[in-house]
Amino acid sequence: MLASFLEAQVSESAENEEEGILLPDKIVLAAFLISLQRNSQALKHASTMVRGNREAVLAAVEQAGVFLEYARAALKGDKDVVMIAVKQAGKALKFANEELRGDYDVVTAAVENDGEALE
Repeated sequence: MLASFLEAQVSESAENEEEGILLPDKIVLAAFLISLQRNSQALKHASTMVRGNREAVLAAVEQAGVFLEYARAALKGDKDVVMIAVKQAGKALKFANEELRGDYDVVTAAVENDGEALE
């Protein structure tokens, strides 16, 4: 995922920028994804921009679903993001927004991963 993301960013930036220089936000995001490989808790210490970036949050919750806690509110309400998080760690359910904490599919996935996810 990281390699393809970085390749896409470089390609897109090359098309959009005269010198092929990465845009500042994309540099931050690329640095985050690299740091995530070394430190699974990188999202906890990430900027608000990164915590609101869907690709960054997906990468983090794929490694540890409970890092959904550090995602921005909009992503805690993104069913795809939450499903990945609860399938990785059922206890991540408590970090989903209220609507998704009541969603049958999300709750089922969480409980299948961890029978104590509702506690």
